[in-house]
Amino acid sequence: MRNEGPQGFFQGLTTTIAREVPGYFCFFGAYELCRTGFADYMKCDKDDIGVRALYSGLTPTMVRTFPANGALFLGYEASRKLMMKQFDD
Repeated sequence: MRNEGPQGFFQGLTTTIAREVPGYFCFFGAYELCRTGFADYMKCDKDDIGVRALYSGLTPTMVRTFPANGALFLGYEASRKLMMKQFDD
């Protein structure tokens, strides 16, 4: 703010947008494809597949969730401490 004023907040915005737009395009494009496929899947006769088939991957997902989220928060805390240490010096 002292050196560049309010315009300093927008430095790098163009490159950030150029990086994020293709990523979000792919992310939401894949989401739409999956959503459409799931909607088509749900239109089939549920007696053929059974309701249990909808939950077939629940156990591995729940088992994976705890270590994955633990690693996420561990990485967050470690990087936060490192950044705070650099800013305090």
